[in-house]
Parts: sequence; C-alpha cells; structure tokens
Amino acid sequence: MYNDQPFKHDLPTDKSFIIAEQKDFEKEKQHLIQLIQSFSETNMSDEPHPFFGKLTKEQWSKGTWKHLDHHLKQFGV
Repeated sequence: MYNDQPFKHDLPTDKSFIIAEQKDFEKEKQHLIQLIQSFSETNMSDEPHPFFGKLTKEQWSKGTWKHLDHHLKQFGV
C-alpha cells in the first residue's frame, strides 16, 4: 500500500463487496469516470479506512490509484 508496487493478483475479495445483480456497464463506466474526475483532496474522507485504519490524504490518494489501477489491469483496460 505504501510503495509504488502494484497490488498482488488473486487477493481475496471481502464478501460485502461482491455484487450479484446485473449492472448496466455503460452507466457504471460513466459513474466511475465521474468519480475519477471529481476526486480531489477536498472531498477525501477523514474516516479511517476499514482495513488500513487512519490514512493521510497522500495515503488515501495512492491507495485509491493503486486499487483502481489493479482493477483496470485486471480487466485489460
């Protein structure tokens, strides 16, 4: 989390994040683009991360980038 190495592959997914219902890909894609475009220091959470605990804004930023990068690579984007 604290370095520039990508996340490892095949890490387990917490069951609370598994979505069973069908989603509209284009709608979800546009929502993700909107979230990326609005991501800024001013709207970052001060709440502790559920797994990593209290994070600085720099750690939130790097973690968010690494997480998104991991999933985009996962799907060949």
